[in-house]
Amino acid sequence: MNRIDSYLNNVFSSYPETEKAIAVKKRMREMLNQKLNYFMERGKNEDEAMGILVQEFGDMKEIDGMMEDVSGDIPKVMNWSETSDCIKKYTKGGTIVAFGACFIVFAYMIMGLVKNLFGPYNGKVYGAVTLVMAVVGFAIILFGGSFIQKAKDILSYGAMLDLEAYEKASDLYEAFRKKYYIHYFVSILLFAISPIFALLDKKIGGVLFFITIIIALFVFIRTGNENSIYKRILKKRGWNYGK
Repeated sequence: MNRIDSYLNNVFSSYPETEKAIAVKKRMREMLNQKLNYFMERGKNEDEAMGILVQEFGDMKEIDGMMEDVSGDIPKVMNWSETSDCIKKYTKGGTIVAFGACFIVFAYMIMGLVKNLFGPYNGKVYGAVTLVMAVVGFAIILFGGSFIQKAKDILSYGAMLDLEAYEKASDLYEAFRKKYYIHYFVSILLFAISPIFALLDKKIGGVLFFITIIIALFVFIRTGNENSIYKRILKKRGWNYGK
């Protein structure tokens, strides 16, 4: 019997040997062996790696939640393919939602823009056009939300990343964070300076104000959504391999 099996037998000694307990124990064995190898590949010997595992996981109180989960599901381990698919779906959904939000803003600003560019207009006609465009915008947002929901479904309750998925997602997030802060700052700056354009020539100023708000809103929502999925994925859903 290896050391991980001995460790798990001790941890599970207080649980009845039910079908679910056996399955959870098997999953924990896979996870611990994987992380033991992770530490040993990075220069630790077996004693040092095992010591880190014991210190990190202790009596593994997380098991209580797994055993008591009313759904009866054993938390799954997500590989890189599933994790990458989750990121892509969430990011795609965020982009569509951002476009929908901008479309709604466009719908409510178009009457003022048309008036500035072309003069008086038929209020009823443009009111109807605005309403239709707003409805289309909400439909676009709902469509984007369906992709976000699919990504959340992949991140089922208690899901954990395997080592490859965690490391690749971490690397992607580190690369993304540099871009995130720049985009976030740019969107805030555009929101802040947009009123200045309203002081310019009515036609040109109105167009520039409109374009600035749309770009700022799109960047803000799109970037914020992408940041959100990385945080969701790398949040401690089980055990953080990055330690």
